[in-house]
Amino acid sequence: MTEALKNAFDQASALSDQDQNFIAAIMLEEMRSGDGWKKEYEESGLEIDQLAHEAHLEHLAGKTIPLDPDKL
Repeated sequence: MTEALKNAFDQASALSDQDQNFIAAIMLEEMRSGDGWKKEYEESGLEIDQLAHEAHLEHLAGKTIPLDPDKL
């Protein structure tokens, strides 16, 4: 078991039985659905790459401004 999955299970174990059952149902349904989530993830990755490329071009063209955390 990976550390990430172990951490998720450790955190989930602190929840109520009802919440744990809900999370278990979601996980099982995701696993039953096969590789559909992998395809969605890969497709969204392409969209994210395109958005990152467009943002980079806008930055190179001087169309961006520095982020000021105090103004958020």
